[in-house]
Amino acid sequence: MRTNKKLFPYPIINNDLNRSTFTKSTFSLECQDIEQTNQDCILKGVHYILDNDAIVEMIKKNKVKVYCVIECSSSLYRKEFEITSEPMNIKIPIYDIKDNVVVSSFAVIMSKIVDFKDDDFIEDYSGYSFTLDKYDIIAADDGFSFKVDYEEESDNKLSSIFKVIKQSDEDLLVKITPSHKKIFIYVPETQFNHYDNLKNNESVKTAFFSMLIIPALIIAIEHIKSNLSENKNLDDLALEYSWIKSLKQRYKVVFSKELSEDEFKEMNSLEVSQVLVNYPIVDGIESIYDLSFKKMGDEYDD
Repeated sequence: MRTNKKLFPYPIINNDLNRSTFTKSTFSLECQDIEQTNQDCILKGVHYILDNDAIVEMIKKNKVKVYCVIECSSSLYRKEFEITSEPMNIKIPIYDIKDNVVVSSFAVIMSKIVDFKDDDFIEDYSGYSFTLDKYDIIAADDGFSFKVDYEEESDNKLSSIFKVIKQSDEDLLVKITPSHKKIFIYVPETQFNHYDNLKNNESVKTAFFSMLIIPALIIAIEHIKSNLSENKNLDDLALEYSWIKSLKQRYKVVFSKELSEDEFKEMNSLEVSQVLVNYPIVDGIESIYDLSFKKMGDEYDD
């Protein structure tokens, strides 16, 4: 969110000096670096600089909080992060954003303030006092924008819509979250490391697919089913969840027909998921059987 040329009925500090209604006070959003990995976009060293004593004191008393707002119109992503004058890192899943991302910052009133005045008001406001309501903006920096740059996997590959992510070993639950761009599969760190080391091993790949991809695809399909309504059809949801496009393309390849909304509503998620990913459950059972007998044969050879 940017203030641009918005007019306020009370004085605010603006990083754009032409629009600030304080004479000397300044407020700015600082970001030391932006790093992009295959999993995250990391804004490093994010903090604010504010040199107005009265507002700094209000921040100390929790009457004012400062937020960094990150927005991406292409993916409909918008999130606020509370920041301080001390540098911090902000991490965003890379597949939640794309193209142009806008970063801005605001100091926001958290409880009503009566008789607000400051010796640094410009001449037009000098000698006046103001009542500030909760969530009024008292300082703003329209910030900056940057482009998200990463290699996008082919939309024609169904496997490209999944992303396996490492989580803390303290949480032993495998969790699945359908997001705008990808279907995220969160796996405990130890098991993620096992997966990461063996994911390209053809002998066990189908077992991983049956344990991770099939449940994820079932949950994703059921999630879309539950969101279908009179006001939202499959095409609407495909705009919100771009991975639906890959799902429909794969369905057409496998079944030689378009996936209609009626068929989507009635499909058996478990059965269709197995077909779309080339029967990994039965193949996984076969691979485990073959590996077991190979191990037994090695033991006999010894």
